[in-house]
Amino acid sequence: MALIDRVLDSGRVIERQASINTSIQWENQELRARVGLEVVAAVEQCVSALEEEVTHLKAELEESQLHIRMLDNELLTLSHNVETARSSAWAAKEVLKEERLALPRKIKEALAEYKSSAGFEHGLVRSGRVTYEFGYRVAYACFRARYLDQELELDPFVDRPEDQDVDMPTSVPFDDGPETPPWS
Repeated sequence: MALIDRVLDSGRVIERQASINTSIQWENQELRARVGLEVVAAVEQCVSALEEEVTHLKAELEESQLHIRMLDNELLTLSHNVETARSSAWAAKEVLKEERLALPRKIKEALAEYKSSAGFEHGLVRSGRVTYEFGYRVAYACFRARYLDQELELDPFVDRPEDQDVDMPTSVPFDDGPETPPWS
């Protein structure tokens, strides 16, 4: 009998636990229903705020991507310009190097060409005459300083009246070459 009593007692305990479990489940469903509405409202509010933030972030992302594309294009243009400038600088450097190497030869050629010109020869003749005339004046001044009582012709290059009877032109150009440079 003790075993039957124990089985009956166990059955009562199980029934009691089942009724407690049922009442707890019912209470739980009531709480969920009440809290569920509040939670749903809060979740919907969070979802709305998050969707707004997502929209804002998508707009910023598109703007950033557009800015990145513009910067990439500008970088490409600048890179091309840098490469162009480098190649131009390299070409200029090479031309400058060639010019430096050719400069002594060009100077010699220019000097030889100038020295072979009629203008250079006429310039030498004229500078010789100027040197002669200036030297005459210096020598005349030195002579006058040393010998105060002596007289000399001041300018032997002027026309004299006694030379008028001689049949010759009064003004003869100093240079009778084919080309006379326009010097005064």
